[in-house]
Amino acid sequence: MAGDRMEGIGWISVGEARTVMDSPFFSLVAEMVLLPDGTRSTYYRYGDEREGRPPLVAVLAICRNARGEIALSSQWSHPLRRVHGEFPAGGVRENEPLEVAVLRELREETGIVGTNLRWIGHLHNDVRRSTLITYVCVVDGFDLTTACPESTEDAVWEWVTEASLDARVRSGRLTNASLLAAWCLYRLAAEDLPAGERAG
Repeated sequence: MAGDRMEGIGWISVGEARTVMDSPFFSLVAEMVLLPDGTRSTYYRYGDEREGRPPLVAVLAICRNARGEIALSSQWSHPLRRVHGEFPAGGVRENEPLEVAVLRELREETGIVGTNLRWIGHLHNDVRRSTLITYVCVVDGFDLTTACPESTEDAVWEWVTEASLDARVRSGRLTNASLLAAWCLYRLAAEDLPAGERAG
């Protein structure tokens, strides 16, 4: 049994964690841990509520129009030194309801004013270094009258078919882990719908 093999592999925190780097965007914490074999090691992770920071919560929107096309954003990734594809997403502000946060992010990044959404799941973005959790929803009701991103956003977006998005995933053009996980949730959620309500 897999559960039996997992017995005794947990790490134990030893002493107090210390913040080694702090910024308005994130902090880096060093924590001494006791490994299952009895050795001690310094483990680095992102700071969270344990260090008095707001909870690490984000939202992601898969926006689908009446033709079954999906809103796909393209944005520069400085670490990768290239443009990469993503779904509109971002952090949840302190005490901000998830519904408000996801519609705000969608509006800021694409100009689309969402009016109807459905939550389909959640994902942990980096289980090795962070407690960040992203909640994923489908937005299929919206206003396109003034669909223009905020001037501070450097992303551009387009409508793509589900088949085109699948093809980009297969070819390796789309490699964003959050996008891939969210797309998997979307595809699984679509399988639960009656045949007449499925897009694509």
